[in-house]
Amino acid sequence: METDRFLLVRGTDEYAIQKRAKAFLNVFSDPTSEQMNSAWLDLTKQDINAVRDTAYSMPFLAPMRLVVIENGIHPFTGNAGKTVMDAYRKNMLALLTDLPESTKIAITQIEDAPARKSDKPDDSRFEWLLSWKNANGEHFSVETYSVPTDEVGRRKWLAQTANSHGISLQENAISALLAFAGEFNPRSVDTDLQKLGAYVNYNRIVGLEDVKAVCVPEQAFKIFDLTDAIGNKDLAKAIMVFRAMAVDSDVQGEIFPMIVRQFRLILQVAYLREKTGKVQDVSKIGGLANSFVANRIIQQAQKFSLTSLRNMYQALMDLDVAMKLSKVDAATGVEMFIIESSSSAEFPSRPILEPRPLTAILIKPPLY
Repeated sequence: METDRFLLVRGTDEYAIQKRAKAFLNVFSDPTSEQMNSAWLDLTKQDINAVRDTAYSMPFLAPMRLVVIENGIHPFTGNAGKTVMDAYRKNMLALLTDLPESTKIAITQIEDAPARKSDKPDDSRFEWLLSWKNANGEHFSVETYSVPTDEVGRRKWLAQTANSHGISLQENAISALLAFAGEFNPRSVDTDLQKLGAYVNYNRIVGLEDVKAVCVPEQAFKIFDLTDAIGNKDLAKAIMVFRAMAVDSDVQGEIFPMIVRQFRLILQVAYLREKTGKVQDVSKIGGLANSFVANRIIQQAQKFSLTSLRNMYQALMDLDVAMKLSKVDAATGVEMFIIESSSSAEFPSRPILEPRPLTAILIKPPLY
């Protein structure tokens, strides 16, 4: 006999688990009844006696008392000894067996993400609870919430979550959110979706420009424009884009690392193309798991020869050293790199800071 009195909420998605637990408690018609007849207990901070005292109390002017038990499967830090764990489980099962019919229990447990995609969740820790039944045949129902680990799963998660907020996303908006959100964090991405809903006033589909305006730093998109202009040998546009980026950002601390990362990815893709004749495996390159970024990098890699990219990456390393030794101003050094990158079919093989007519007058003398 499965009822709604006993619920186990588990998984790697802490944010979703927290939302589900709050929804479990949010059934009362007024705040006073909820406050008097619901409780949220964390067993890493309180013992099982506190759960018993709360769960066995009669509801006040309400038909039910609701209790959420956080970390109810494994409330111990690290690996508890078998004796300690067995005693805890015995006490918890005894508490559940004698639970008043006027009390509903939800147990939550946040699990660690698998170390590898092929790893399956360890269900053995839950067996003692899932095999339990009371005298009426009631037992726990299970809900699992996991953070998606691949792009397909994350796209589906974004579309579903956006729909729950009353908005729809264009495919390029989903791609941009995934590409520039950094490590996928359901809580922060959900916050972005709420901001996007308010931005479009919930009356139109969210597009790429909305994501740019609300969620993603403008610089993250401009770096593609910069490398596109360099690849097209469009010096005027490259300088214009860089100077626009430099208006509100630190060149050495913020913009230069983005340029280095961009050319590192382009070089890796170009090397893969040179050695294998195909770029289907670019997702294995760190930073290219997202199709939006990967497609742009593949397009940009076609604009450069492998030799030129190697020379450019060497020049960026030399420039990094020169800036750290105060041999060159950051903005001046980056403009030098852009000029030389956009001025000929092949990037010069000599280091960027080796004096030549174009650059010699811009270099500060060494400090030693």
